[in-house]
Amino acid sequence: MLTRLSVIATAFLAAGLGSAAAGTTTYDFSAAAALNENTPASIGIATFSSPADPAAYTFGANGALFSTLGGDVLAADGTTATELNIAFSTPQESVSFGFALVDFLGLTGGDTLNVAVNNGTPESFAAAIPGTDDFPQGSVTVTDLAGISAIELTSGNTANTIVIGDLSSVPEPASLAVLGAGLAGLAAARRRRA
Repeated sequence: MLTRLSVIATAFLAAGLGSAAAGTTTYDFSAAAALNENTPASIGIATFSSPADPAAYTFGANGALFSTLGGDVLAADGTTATELNIAFSTPQESVSFGFALVDFLGLTGGDTLNVAVNNGTPESFAAAIPGTDDFPQGSVTVTDLAGISAIELTSGNTANTIVIGDLSSVPEPASLAVLGAGLAGLAAARRRRA
């Protein structure tokens, strides 16, 4: 009986763990870009906002300005906007996106993006100018097994405007709860047998 229960529990757990890995969400900016939608705006479970200047960011076409970002981006609407927040209605384990820093004032340096997860200590991500592009670009991946509910992006230079694209996230692994329940069930079955 224990062997059969172990096989069933293992198969159930493998199915649960596989579904968490396959659960990556990619946020399609194209519908919001077609409407030139401003912040605050939501796509799926992600809400984008700029506390300092609520309507500072607009979804729009990349226009071949940023070779490492997708066809549609979220960028400042002709102003210098150095803060962007992303909130998730359901906690995420991992969040990834590409970014660019645009210097409308022609200043140099400070080509970093600071990323704070759940109001924690910011981590800096460097940007570099790829190929013949005009603007520094980079990528970010942040992970928090306790769940990511909010991300705050700030520019390392007050003259650099933040542009993001290619956002994706992986949900918090509910399968860990299934794993715990399965292990508890196996332990109970083993005790009952003894």
